[in-house]
Amino acid sequence: MGAQESIAGIYLIKNNITNKIYVGSSANIERRWKEHKKSLNAGTHHSPHLQASWDKYGKEAFSFSIIEVVDDVNNLIDREQFWLDELKPYKEDIGYNILPNAYSRRGVPLSEEAKQKMIETKLSKRITVTCVNCGRTERVPKSRAKYYTTCSVECLAELNRRRYSNSVEIECPICHSVFKVKPSQLKKRKCCSRACSAKYRKQKFTGKSNPNYRHGKYVKAVGQTKEVDDFDEGFDRGGGFGSTGK
Repeated sequence: MGAQESIAGIYLIKNNITNKIYVGSSANIERRWKEHKKSLNAGTHHSPHLQASWDKYGKEAFSFSIIEVVDDVNNLIDREQFWLDELKPYKEDIGYNILPNAYSRRGVPLSEEAKQKMIETKLSKRITVTCVNCGRTERVPKSRAKYYTTCSVECLAELNRRRYSNSVEIECPICHSVFKVKPSQLKKRKCCSRACSAKYRKQKFTGKSNPNYRHGKYVKAVGQTKEVDDFDEGFDRGGGFGSTGK
């Protein structure tokens, strides 16, 4: 549909499983379809019915089509209203449109009812989150909630400052430089950098220091390693378990 970027007209979004539809108009249909997909994937679409259906059935269940090309963009709203009256996608058992009336974003003011409906729809998609630094609560879109930690840049800076204010200084066993770590990392972090960590592991787990090294060879399987350990005490290389080798 890339060649149709400048097409103006009436479009239809259809759930091919339930046959429910959404009707809209745009002076640039290709761009409008991308906007729909972006908001649906982000969970912020203005139609809660379409959003819920998208979340339930997945994007593969939906198709997008142009039902009328409109040459004069000034007629878009009239033609959209015609198709709303014809297909009735605002009825819950038929489609996903919120309102039975077409409206324009091209300078035509919305009715108070339409404005209130859109506000309620947007608010319904927000959830309450709490700043981990100051405890302030606010409502944010669901798509942002999983990334939310602090309410402001100042709170984030304060949180980071407190996190590292009680850091402990330790010495790197490879390069012997002194660096700071959080108390919770003392048992896990030994070295100051990835390069030093690689050298540290190489020294610590080479040859007989490797936990999988048994009797001059490496035993990779956990079960085999356990079996060798169990037989270590009674195994005589000369003739087997409990043997004198004669």
